[in-house]
This record gives sequence, structure tokens and C-alpha cells, in this order.
Amino acid sequence: MWYIDIVVRLISSSGEYVTEDIWYRIVQIITGFGKDSNTQLQKYAAQKFYNSLNIPHSHETLVMIGSYIVSEYSQFLVESGKEP
Repeated sequence: MWYIDIVVRLISSSGEYVTEDIWYRIVQIITGFGKDSNTQLQKYAAQKFYNSLNIPHSHETLVMIGSYIVSEYSQFLVESGKEP
């Protein structure tokens, strides 16, 4: 889960340096490779990005990654009591 924390912190502070290739890789790691998916990581990422998107003036890259992750894994937010 530390990876998600570091990624969110990196994008929040230096999002203009995060290229499309990097954020594609971030999404790929959270989504999983093929049939291997880590639901615990996906749930944590959905909650972390949801909370990050609620901060005013989020970086555009954070909004792009966060909107994909939150929309893809919103069922975890609903289960935990946070309505997207």
C-alpha cells in the first residue's frame, strides 16, 4: 500500500513530470496483470484516490488517474460506506 501513498504524493507535488507512460503503468499495477488482481490493493487505491480527489485544486494527472480508479472500483467505496 506504500506504493499507492508514494504515487499520490508524487503526483500531488510534481504531477507535471508524470508522463502518460508512468500513469498508464500505475493504472496497470492497480488493475493487475491478466488474471492476477489484488483486490486489497484495488480497494486501498480506490479509497486513497477518492480522498485525494476531494482536495481542492488537484493536479490534472491526479484527476485522470483518480477518476479511472474510482470509476473502475467504486463498488469498494460503496461497500466501505463512502458513496462516490
